[in-house]
Amino acid sequence: MDLIERYIYAVGQKIWSKNRKDIENELRTILYDNLDEVTQGKEATEEQIKDMLKRFGSPSEVASRYNTTEKHLIGPNVYDLYVLVLKIVLIVSFVGITIGTVTSFITMSQDANVIGRVLLVIPQYIAGLVTSFGYVTAIFYLVERFGTSEEIKIDSDWSPEKLPKLVSEQDRVKRIGIIINIILIIFALIIFNFYPNQISISYTSGDGWVRFSALSEVALKQYLPLWNIVWILSLIMNTLLLRMGKWSLYTKIFKAVLSIASIIILAIMIKGPDLLSIESLSAALAQTGQDMTDVLQMLLKLFKTIYAVVIVIIVVELGMDGYKYIKQSH
Repeated sequence: MDLIERYIYAVGQKIWSKNRKDIENELRTILYDNLDEVTQGKEATEEQIKDMLKRFGSPSEVASRYNTTEKHLIGPNVYDLYVLVLKIVLIVSFVGITIGTVTSFITMSQDANVIGRVLLVIPQYIAGLVTSFGYVTAIFYLVERFGTSEEIKIDSDWSPEKLPKLVSEQDRVKRIGIIINIILIIFALIIFNFYPNQISISYTSGDGWVRFSALSEVALKQYLPLWNIVWILSLIMNTLLLRMGKWSLYTKIFKAVLSIASIIILAIMIKGPDLLSIESLSAALAQTGQDMTDVLQMLLKLFKTIYAVVIVIIVVELGMDGYKYIKQSH
């Protein structure tokens, strides 16, 4: 019966419908009922199971009966997931741009050119949403065209012997968590690359609201290229994980390399310039009328401490992943 469960698993990896579990259970019932008819209540042989599975067709053929096939921009294997992620990313981008726009209008000075600012809103929305669409579509297109896994290979010259092995719970990908990671990464790419000034510090003065970027331009120029490399590679890894449905040795190595890269970047940030703009913080704290130098220094040190704590967390996670892999191998 192991072949049947492997077959159901292979089909399930190609179905992105929210009813995937129900479809797997339905398929399991159909297969076992069909097997009972073939064996007439007797114990099934491996050859009988193989013959039955061959008649049902390859996992892709079975999955295509549940997936819509008339979809071409992104292949049917990942189209439903692509649409889901795209909708969420576009909504998050729209909300983020809206919050930034509203904040900008609230904090702008009274003599600002309101009409000019309004006219700039539309291009901001277009640029943000088009960028979000581009990131998601490009990643899914590349993974669909060039991604490979055991589930893809079994469709060529199909036979039950080529079914992938069942994956342990430890190596199965939790899709919701991966989707959330993808959304957060794309959101970070958009905000830090296109709207870094939206991360700002605002305060009131005699002339109304004063607004400064909270991020240091010097630090951002130094760190952003490094962040982008890790974020884009993380996007590729997370999308591959969704495509494959499991952790493999290669994706585990990929994750370890990204973790080491993150540690190096955080170490650079500890030694390098402060990410927060000292000028903006000083101007904001000066509005209290008190000497807040000590508070400012504590705040900057807090950020450095957070970087160090994150490094420790990543190192511990790396160690745990390595221990689990060694334990699983033996």
